[in-house]
Amino acid sequence: MREGNTNTIYDTPLQDSYDCVVMGGGPGGSATAALVAEAGYSVLLVEREAVPRFHVGE
Repeated sequence: MREGNTNTIYDTPLQDSYDCVVMGGGPGGSATAALVAEAGYSVLLVEREAVPRFHVGE
């Protein structure tokens, strides 16, 4: 995140509105966000954990 600009994440500017907001970036949330985005809608995927994160078995 850039210093002094709290409206960006990973250098991607946040929009004022989205067609769909998906809470949770697990398998279901990620798949949902991808399908909605492929259909042409703007999507915001919100995940509370840092990504990438450790999973059991890795």
